[in-house]
Amino acid sequence: MDLRRFGKEKRLSWYYQQTFRRNDWVVLVGMVVLVLLEVVLIRVTDGRFWWPI
Repeated sequence: MDLRRFGKEKRLSWYYQQTFRRNDWVVLVGMVVLVLLEVVLIRVTDGRFWWPI
């Protein structure tokens, strides 16, 4: 029952909407960049096999 925080907020749930902070945006943009990089590398190398240098 501690997680539900009865009486602490106006709603009964422990979750409430929060705005994104700077670190959230950094992680989100970083993940999008990594996914786009992976797609580009798959297109350039014509496959998914990784050749270590």
